[in-house]
Amino acid sequence: MEEALAKAAETRSTDVEGKEGVVSVPGGVVMDGRDIGTTIFPNAELKIYLDASAMARAIRRWDEMNSSLKQARDKTPADADSAPAANERTPAEYPSVEDIARELEERDYADINRQHSPLRIAKDAVVIDNTTMTFEQQVYNIADLARDRMGLERKHDDL
Repeated sequence: MEEALAKAAETRSTDVEGKEGVVSVPGGVVMDGRDIGTTIFPNAELKIYLDASAMARAIRRWDEMNSSLKQARDKTPADADSAPAANERTPAEYPSVEDIARELEERDYADINRQHSPLRIAKDAVVIDNTTMTFEQQVYNIADLARDRMGLERKHDDL
């Protein structure tokens, strides 16, 4: 639903107008989105374009889905041998990693080729390919980029 709304030019324009006011918040703002640095905040002080292979993103998403399933199972009593609730998926119902990768590639293609506000890398963005990075490495790398922009000392030069 959210993706369908974001595709509509009118909705995207309204969305942009609503977010522009956030820029004036004291202390800055951190935002995540496919067109934040090109459409929403084109004058941001630091723009980071995180990239990863479709397969790496698919594996992460698959891991999240299975982690959610495991957490849900851990909350149910051990002796409960009932069928899953109507809104719960069984492991066999989850898409394969390959299917997820294909869906991500299709979404990327659609976003890059949409008429209004297509996905693109801002000219002044720092591109980080996090395909092989740990979450911790990503956080430290981005924090150090922000420190650089603020004229502060880096804390994680060893990563």
